[in-house]
Amino acid sequence: MNSKSVNKDKYSNSPVAWFVVLERARQDSNFELAAKARQELGRLGVIVKYRRLATLRRPGGHNEQ
Repeated sequence: MNSKSVNKDKYSNSPVAWFVVLERARQDSNFELAAKARQELGRLGVIVKYRRLATLRRPGGHNEQ
């Protein structure tokens, strides 16, 4: 086994590496790659969920837009 194969195997089982791939794919709107990264993260036992940020509220309970 050559060193490239060892490195590929090492990173293919790294949740950190797959999370980096996921974030970059999201930035680039590469939904196919993002789905692959989420699948690989799931295989490694990592579940990633995104939610929208809450809107900021002004004091007094009034939302200004």
